Amino acid sequence: MLLSSFIGHFHPVFVHLPIGILLMGLTVQWLSRKDRYASLRPSVSLILLIGAVTAIISCITGYMLAEDAEYEKTMLDRHKWLGLATAIASSIAYAFSTVQSEDRLRKNISRYLGGSVFVLVMLTGHLGGSITHGTGYLIQHAPLPVKKLFGASAGIAEMRSIPDVQEARAYEDIVAEVIRQKCSSCHGTEKQKGGLRLDKPEFLLKGGKNGKVLALNDPYASEIYKRIMLPANDEFHMPPAEKPQLSSAEMALLHWWISNGHDFGKKIKELPQTDSVRQMLKTFQTASRQNNASTSKLPLADVSKAPEKVIDSLRKIGVLVMPIEPGRNHLQVNFVNCTMSADSATALLTQLSDQLVWLRLSGTKLTDKGLRNLAGCKSLKRLFLDHTDITDAGVSQLNGLKNLEFLNLTATAVSSSGLKKLDGLDNLTSLHVFDTGVRASELPSLQTIFTKANIDTGGYSLPMLESDTSILKPKQ
Repeated sequence: MLLSSFIGHFHPVFVHLPIGILLMGLTVQWLSRKDRYASLRPSVSLILLIGAVTAIISCITGYMLAEDAEYEKTMLDRHKWLGLATAIASSIAYAFSTVQSEDRLRKNISRYLGGSVFVLVMLTGHLGGSITHGTGYLIQHAPLPVKKLFGASAGIAEMRSIPDVQEARAYEDIVAEVIRQKCSSCHGTEKQKGGLRLDKPEFLLKGGKNGKVLALNDPYASEIYKRIMLPANDEFHMPPAEKPQLSSAEMALLHWWISNGHDFGKKIKELPQTDSVRQMLKTFQTASRQNNASTSKLPLADVSKAPEKVIDSLRKIGVLVMPIEPGRNHLQVNFVNCTMSADSATALLTQLSDQLVWLRLSGTKLTDKGLRNLAGCKSLKRLFLDHTDITDAGVSQLNGLKNLEFLNLTATAVSSSGLKKLDGLDNLTSLHVFDTGVRASELPSLQTIFTKANIDTGGYSLPMLESDTSILKPKQ
């Protein structure tokens, strides 16, 4: 059994050979019918022979791999039978290619065999890809008309629309959608690695071969969260490094959902929320997601790896730390679930000065004292300080962050006097000052300082149109 399993795992190595070789053989065979390429005819038999042999080897290794595989049976059986049919058809195609006769019947049979091999290779390869990556993988990022042509959902790669996150159901509308996007290719209906299926509540609660994946009110004892929080280069990190990773907001969402009993029925508004959690949840509203999706990744020169001890220390106090891109050392840090004073916790960030690029302190009790710890984080490009306790006295300490491009100061006590002390932020392109001490009359003078920045004052309102309906109610 162990030997069979060992040999079976060579299936991905061999399976690509017959695809390329047989398609090349069929192409050469088709070209050799023309007098111009007649010199290619002697090579057709050899190419088809190699293609048939590698197809047979792929069938054998695939059969051994399927013995202990964790795939959906119906799709796996179809893939096996189509693979066998491909091996048989390619062997017959080779046999006919060795016949020297030039009669019309042989030519027609050879032509039909070639067409059959081509179709079988395509179908077998497509099913193999669907087993590995999921049924929607091929058209996951296709234009909407293409998705409709194949009968796929328009939102196959998108989360469902959530106009008001507080009215959304915590599990069904948000958590399940995150799992569908980031986990279902390995733990869905077609494939269950480790015997684990995550697409329905009953399977989430059941767990897999290694036991349960959810621990009541304890994310750090929940295997699903522990795997997500492992370093990207760890062999047990989930999702695998080559697949789409969870964003910091999605990781924070799972932490919050598990911490509150991983309820499957309640709405968001029915579960406990701190100010920072409310800010995090807003990122799942439809408009917020569209805005976030439009933000491009930051092109950066590589840096050395961050100290693991520092990252572990931050994670132990609930701070989310993750790479901006797989395989890169630049980090994004989110204090959404931090259990320690933000002023004290930010002291750890001084040891990540080269790696820290995106930092979210939204809704924490950060004060001017904590801002001192950020002054040395020279690589920062995006900084969220909204809904914190900072003032003009502390914000001037950020003037040395020459790479800063985005700064959110919404709902803070900062005024134009404090902002004028940030005249060294020459790369700032987005400044959010809604619900601060900044007055509308002061915006022109600020714009002369931050010449590249879009100064967002928020507080937008829509005009009343004649078509709008107003309902008048008597006073109670």
